[in-house]
Amino acid sequence: MVPYLNLPIFTMIDVFYGVNTMGIGKDGFDDFAKLHTPSTYQCKICFTGDEMNSEFGGWMAPCLCKGSIKVVHTGCFNKWLSYASYQNQNACSACKFTYKREYQVKRFSEWSLPKVRPTIIEVGEFMLDVCCSIKLYRDTVDLFTGRKTIIKYILSLFLYRMFVISPSRLSYYLALVRNLAGSVLELTLMNAQEV
Repeated sequence: MVPYLNLPIFTMIDVFYGVNTMGIGKDGFDDFAKLHTPSTYQCKICFTGDEMNSEFGGWMAPCLCKGSIKVVHTGCFNKWLSYASYQNQNACSACKFTYKREYQVKRFSEWSLPKVRPTIIEVGEFMLDVCCSIKLYRDTVDLFTGRKTIIKYILSLFLYRMFVISPSRLSYYLALVRNLAGSVLELTLMNAQEV
């Protein structure tokens, strides 16, 4: 039992994750949905409710998360995306849902320089990717000119696939391209589920 709420711990966990396997009791809530009527939402980024809607925008559910982490203010989410890592800009880290996006071309006066903030490690990885790509190109030329055997080429291709075009690297490059396109295109994030 949790003394200050007088509820069993598993019930609190059920409430937190949006699972209502049993009624909480006469002193609590009978249905989890009553916890999350539009007047009781709490933003999972700023932890405020409806009182900040005028400042941070309305509610949105950008991914398939349930329960108390389902909704965010539109403004909070857009601000968070501008600081998030490239992988987190693409998909939710909790439910792995890829955010739905809609792009429109900005007016020319609104175009800006891209906000690229690579770390030293990311620059090093990019340079290694470029070197590996050049090496694979040379290996391909050597294969067709007869200077390299097919077995050595397949080994090079396998290593290239494992390290350069791995899912995490592709996700990074996709987020980087989206970031670069953001200087010319206006991004609108769509709801993944009803709020």
